[in-house]
Amino acid sequence: DDVVLEAFYKHKAAGYPEELLFVRSESEEIFSSQSALFQPAESNLRWRIIIASPAAEGTTDTILPGDSLFGPMILLGVVGVIVCGFFLVYFYSKRKVRAVAFADWKFTCLFIAGCGLMNFGTFTLLGENTNVTCLLRMWSFNLFFVVAVSPLFVKVWRMYRLTSSSFKRTTITNKQAAFYTLPLIVAQV
Repeated sequence: DDVVLEAFYKHKAAGYPEELLFVRSESEEIFSSQSALFQPAESNLRWRIIIASPAAEGTTDTILPGDSLFGPMILLGVVGVIVCGFFLVYFYSKRKVRAVAFADWKFTCLFIAGCGLMNFGTFTLLGENTNVTCLLRMWSFNLFFVVAVSPLFVKVWRMYRLTSSSFKRTTITNKQAAFYTLPLIVAQV
């Protein structure tokens, strides 16, 4: 088979690496190939096994103007940022209402702002692939997700700490609680 023979020559020339190598057949199909050392325990044989599997070749890995997803991505990002902005302003304007004040409005506003950042991160998926956009695409969702969720984790932990000590008065200020959100965010960076 021409694919296995081509894969053998490629692996031999590369010193039989462990990573995948790609081979193109005579009919222009792409195959991924990998080699492994096979050495039976009771013999002096050292065989190289080469496995070749059909692979799909992607021709598009970007979302550019004119693509079918470009408009919906912009629409979802803009709508998400606007909705989160509306809720942020609304919740902030109601911060003096008793129920909102007891709900710890500062951390809820941080959560809503983090959700807005996650929606804003949609725009990093648009455009050509460059070193900068590749890094932004890789980090933006994870970082913005942690920015959104860490205030909620701290709110839950804070409530647990305040309600679990029945005989001893415990105080955790907003400043202390905000400080506890930082390790989660820094862990992402």
